[in-house]
Amino acid sequence: MKAIPFFLYQLLLSLWVGGMTAMAFVVAPPLFKTMGKDRASEVTSVLFPVFFNYQILLIALALVVFIYLAKSSLTTQRLGLGILILALALALYQALVLLPQAEHLRELIGSFETTAKSNPNRQAFGKLHGISSSINLLLLLGGLIQLYLSPKLQQEK
Repeated sequence: MKAIPFFLYQLLLSLWVGGMTAMAFVVAPPLFKTMGKDRASEVTSVLFPVFFNYQILLIALALVVFIYLAKSSLTTQRLGLGILILALALALYQALVLLPQAEHLRELIGSFETTAKSNPNRQAFGKLHGISSSINLLLLLGGLIQLYLSPKLQQEK
């Protein structure tokens, strides 16, 4: 009776990938285009902690369901298991390390519109933003790979 756990697994992956896609390509760009950098930064500083925690929950639950589905074949499902473990570690690092550092720098910067790009805090923020964006791309790719590989879980006995 793998139908319900398999459906749950695919639902969790879909929410993970869909949420990341929506945040990166649907929500954030219009915020920064229409609100200006300072106001959009305030909005994202409220959204990101909630979104990152949601993402961690989805990945953790997907990992648990994955282990349940693949319990008799974890050796043949190493790639999927590795992706989920790495994704969870990256999401935790992003939420617990990068986000607080970026928020601290955002407070020190005050205004992205009036603070020079050469400001050391602004440069440090840009570096953190780049790392976080790279992690987001890796997480999105990981979720897409898991969706692609998921039919193999349903075929496992």
